[in-house]
Amino acid sequence: MSLRTSIGLVLVFVSSQAVTTLGDPLPAKDSGASFGSDHGLGFSDGALYLHTGDTIYSVNVTDPNDPLFTSHMTGLRSAFGGGVRAFEGSFATAPGDAVMINMGFTSGGVLSVDLDAKTTAPVLDFDDDNIFSTAGRADHTFYAMWSDPNFTTSTLLYRIDPNTLATQQAADPAAGTGDASGGMVFESDGDLIAGTFDFINGDAKFFRINAVDLATFESVGTMPPTSLIGGGSANGNVNVVVDKDGLIFFNTTTGIGLFDPAGPSAQNFYGDILDPNLFSYDGFKLPLNGLAYDEPNHQLVFAEFNGGIDNYELVFLPVPEPTSGASLLVSCTVVLAALRPSRRVRR
Repeated sequence: MSLRTSIGLVLVFVSSQAVTTLGDPLPAKDSGASFGSDHGLGFSDGALYLHTGDTIYSVNVTDPNDPLFTSHMTGLRSAFGGGVRAFEGSFATAPGDAVMINMGFTSGGVLSVDLDAKTTAPVLDFDDDNIFSTAGRADHTFYAMWSDPNFTTSTLLYRIDPNTLATQQAADPAAGTGDASGGMVFESDGDLIAGTFDFINGDAKFFRINAVDLATFESVGTMPPTSLIGGGSANGNVNVVVDKDGLIFFNTTTGIGLFDPAGPSAQNFYGDILDPNLFSYDGFKLPLNGLAYDEPNHQLVFAEFNGGIDNYELVFLPVPEPTSGASLLVSCTVVLAALRPSRRVRR
């Protein structure tokens, strides 16, 4: 729970510097897509993994300024059988070395990955579907957000059975609104947070499905209710994470937003989530890629394009702790202002 003033503003104490690597740049994307895919990032059982399209790397961040990338498994683009597929989708991890990789709209399809056994299996029901995002739970159950090719909906959720990989339609949080797809994440209590994007009004929205309702759905098939918990102005939401205090962070490829479910609206946290030039960037040089939450160190991890080296590098951004001390309270607007002048520590 975050602390806030009587007028409801989200207030946090800020560390004004982020730490990025001075070591090797991130491994090159190998998605095979004509439009650059994201670097996918995620933690499983305390280990950080990087996905570049055809390859998953384990990342040793003992020294955050010099992370080491080791190829963990490769050949993902041809793991479906048949023709090699391009990757333009997302990468989601869950405890127990479980991963879902979504190929996106170019090729379609979803690949289930066991990081421990280094094996893959396609989700047959989604063989040619555009899945925008997935989120995984501790029991290896994943939920997926499906996009109808006829655009009647882009926010329909499906459950993926962890044993059979069969799919089951669950809910459509933004049905009838015309909202586009967004990122998803499970909270520690098992609630599912699903993001959507209102193109017309330029808003990111967040919906919640309670863990109890999901359990009922999974046992007897009763469709779970969804509730809109809020959102705010942004040019999308691609990846979504939740920190230990229940704060929701999301990236938009141009910035990172912060949404407190108990607060009034999403705020800009890093970069610019309202960048009007969202679609003018080189697809292989988007400002931000991927987003993961490092709970033990209470920090965000993402990839940022560095024009100086013409490549991506990892950024480790501390999440400020809420505080009630008057001299230490600043709004999220000040967070952004504080970060911009010196957002890297060069060591």
